[in-house]
Amino acid sequence: MLTIGVLVSMVFAQVEPSSTQGWFDLGVKRHEARDFRGAAEAYEKARQLGYVPRPILNTRLARAFAQADEKDKAFAILQQMATNGFGPADMLNAEDELIPLRSDARWKTITDQMNRNAHPCQLSPGYRQFDYWLGEWDVEIGGRKFARSSIQLVLDECVIFENYTDAKGYAGKSFSIWDAARVGTRAS
Repeated sequence: MLTIGVLVSMVFAQVEPSSTQGWFDLGVKRHEARDFRGAAEAYEKARQLGYVPRPILNTRLARAFAQADEKDKAFAILQQMATNGFGPADMLNAEDELIPLRSDARWKTITDQMNRNAHPCQLSPGYRQFDYWLGEWDVEIGGRKFARSSIQLVLDECVIFENYTDAKGYAGKSFSIWDAARVGTRAS
C-alpha cells in the first residue's frame, strides 16, 4: 500500500511503478531529504520488485528504519542479511546512521554472525587441525638437511600452502584445504 506522500513523490520524481531502479532512486532522494519513513517505503517497493544489488538496498533500508526510530524493523533486515550470508560487518560499523542500534544487544549478535560469515575458516575447528604444521621446516634424511619446506595459511586462513625446495633444486608447491563434506583434508 502506497502512502499519499510516496504517490506525490512518484509524480514529481517520475517513477515508473515497475522500475526497481526508479523506486531505489526515489528512496535515496527521500533519504537525502531526511524523510526516512518515505525512503523506507520506496526501498521496500524496490525490494518487492526484486532490486539488486540486495546488500546495498538492505543496508539503506536498515539505515532508514534506524533513523525513523523503527529499530525492530532495522534489526529484522540486518538479521535477514546475516542469515543469508552477508559478511562485511565492518561496513555496517562505518555507517553513522546505524549508531542508534549499536547499544542494543541484537547489534553484537548480528555483527558477530556476519563476522563468522566473512571468515568461516578462522572459527571452524576443522580448518585448525593442521595449524601445528605451520612454519618453516628443514627436511632431514639421516641427520642431513635435504630440503626446506615453508607452510603458511593463505586465503583468509582457509588454505594451507606448502612451498618445498630440495638441495638439488627441485621445487614443489601444494595447497591443502579442509573438506567438511568429506570430513578430511584435500591436497592439490
